[in-house]
Amino acid sequence: MTATGTAPLNYQWQVNGANLTDNGRITGSQSNLLALVGVLLTDAGNYQVIVTNAYGSATSAVATLAIVAPPLFLAPAQTGARSLLPGARRRGKTYQVQYTTNLTQPDWTNLLIVTATNSTATASMP
Repeated sequence: MTATGTAPLNYQWQVNGANLTDNGRITGSQSNLLALVGVLLTDAGNYQVIVTNAYGSATSAVATLAIVAPPLFLAPAQTGARSLLPGARRRGKTYQVQYTTNLTQPDWTNLLIVTATNSTATASMP
C-alpha cells in the first residue's frame, strides 16, 4: 500500500497506539518505510501508520506482528535403549530429528519425526 496526496506527506508509525521513535533497532518511524532489526518478543503488537499533510490525516489499517520464539532443544540423553529429547516443546507442533556427518553440506538425513503433546513427545520413523 502506498500513501498518496499533496506533498509534503508526514508519517508517524505506532505500535499499540503509541508513537514509535528511531533507536538502535528501529528506523523509519517517521518515514514511509519502518524497519525493525533484531526483533524481540516484546516487539509483537498492532502496527499502523498515520499520514498527514496540510489537508488532513489518514490512518492505515492495523498490521499485527506476532513473534514466535524458536524451540530450545538440549542435547539428547540416552537411558538404555530409550533416547530423551529434552527442551521446550510446543504442544501440537511437529519436529524432525536429523543428522549429518558433514556440517558443511546442506543435505541432512531425517532420523525421526517428533510430535509434542503437553510435556511429552512421541516419535515416529519417517
